[in-house]
Amino acid sequence: EYYQQSLVLARDVGSRLSEGTTLGLLAILNYDEGDLELAAERFREAIVICDEVWERGAGFFRGNLSLIHARKGEFSEARSMVLKGEAQVGLGERSERGSYLGLKAELEYRVGDMAAAAETLAQAEAIAAELDLGPNSELNTSLKKVRSVFSGSMD
Repeated sequence: EYYQQSLVLARDVGSRLSEGTTLGLLAILNYDEGDLELAAERFREAIVICDEVWERGAGFFRGNLSLIHARKGEFSEARSMVLKGEAQVGLGERSERGSYLGLKAELEYRVGDMAAAAETLAQAEAIAAELDLGPNSELNTSLKKVRSVFSGSMD
């Protein structure tokens, strides 16, 4: 509900950055709730906006959208999207890089490339260990989610 209000306000004041960010956050919420179609639609909208105003954000949203493509069996599109997103995210902050690698590891797992999934997750975990941000950091929380997908406790 608050994200919806934020989206209305962002559009009212003409803040493209806030609009794109809010759409992307709403998409993540929709994804977590299992509404993949609405999530995909919102990720696409967020990507169009963020390509103009926040390239790294567009990269993260592309990465998230790639997971939807993978879950639908659209593996070529998923891999293409995650690679473009990775280029947009770039090296960035180490914690952001680690989070993106976690997302990429989940994609590789869903595509069925277990070796690439394990290697990519190991890279993300190495960054998390190096940064030592604590168990409740955004990076470690996202890696816990990826591990739960790997263990089959989450679809």
